[in-house]
Amino acid sequence: MGPEGSSLTNGDMPFSVGVMHQLEGRKLVLGFDLAGEGTSLDSTWGKSNDPVQALSMNLLIGGNLADGGRVKTDAALIVGLRDTARYCAPSFLGFQCYADADPTQDYAINFGGVVTVSFDSIVVGLRATSESAQIVAGVRF
Repeated sequence: MGPEGSSLTNGDMPFSVGVMHQLEGRKLVLGFDLAGEGTSLDSTWGKSNDPVQALSMNLLIGGNLADGGRVKTDAALIVGLRDTARYCAPSFLGFQCYADADPTQDYAINFGGVVTVSFDSIVVGLRATSESAQIVAGVRF
């Protein structure tokens, strides 16, 4: 059961893993991340609208805001897809779906932004989307 008490809300802690890269000689920053955020309703393996953590796949497009050599600030928009539901006809033999077929998945648009500040090789920041907000920690190389 989710934090709001809704039986259709996932209560797992959100997370994300990704990379950002500034193009050589330009202020353009590109990146990609995978995140566990929001809720997807799972109706496979004999379940019916079981709330599980959704997976989002996102592109990051932004720029370098300031570069003082040792200290650097970047910001990017996040745009991607997040799964919202998985469903299929139930199996009577213990498969995920009837006749071991792949489940159908529904998706929604995921959007948000990320801001990072790096000090030498240490990166900290904030990532926020329509589904979650997270503190970012990483390494610059």
